[in-house]
Amino acid sequence: MADGAIRRNLHSAVNSRLLACEPGGRGASVCGGRGICEPASGVCLCDVGFYPEELDAAQPPCSREACPFFANVECGGRGRCDSEVGVCHCNLDPTYGISMFQGDDCSTDVNECAIAANPCVLAERACLNAHGSFRCGSCIEGYAETTAADGTELCADVDECAEGNGGCLGLPCVNEAGSFRCGQCEEGFRPASNPGGGEECEDVDECADASKIVILSRFVRCPSR
Repeated sequence: MADGAIRRNLHSAVNSRLLACEPGGRGASVCGGRGICEPASGVCLCDVGFYPEELDAAQPPCSREACPFFANVECGGRGRCDSEVGVCHCNLDPTYGISMFQGDDCSTDVNECAIAANPCVLAERACLNAHGSFRCGSCIEGYAETTAADGTELCADVDECAEGNGGCLGLPCVNEAGSFRCGQCEEGFRPASNPGGGEECEDVDECADASKIVILSRFVRCPSR
């Protein structure tokens, strides 16, 4: 049986299968140090967790390790068994190279959508997890479907500030990736009293307020003039 192939051995088969070995043999060394050679019958009884091998095979008897079982199949049929060390290498998504299962026996589904490098997340799309797979959905909030010059479907950022100033009445609207925020007026300005007039911030007339007058030496100066 080729190394790495999915073997449908039961635990009991690994424990009880007997192999031919030299009658009156050389003890445990004949069985790779991982089994018992029975002189009377001339067979090797491998320890639990090791595969029987014919004596004339490339591998010594009882030298190849079994992998954890799930649903009576090594690695649950969801991975490749490395018989050199008895470790399952769980299957990867053929398109994106992301692990689809995890655990010693590959029995646990991986939520690919929780992986930061998920292609759906990187493309600003919703990620829908399924058992052993995932798929990308529509654009997430703040992004909209668009078509690139080469015909590729993309999710482009929506400029919320382009319509109604993003609802930032009297304040500047700052567009950000996937969202926006209302900014603040610079020093000396305040939110426009008439935001519908096209201005976001209006100048503050400090001289209209006597408390804002600054006295410098013998002169009086209004900061806004």
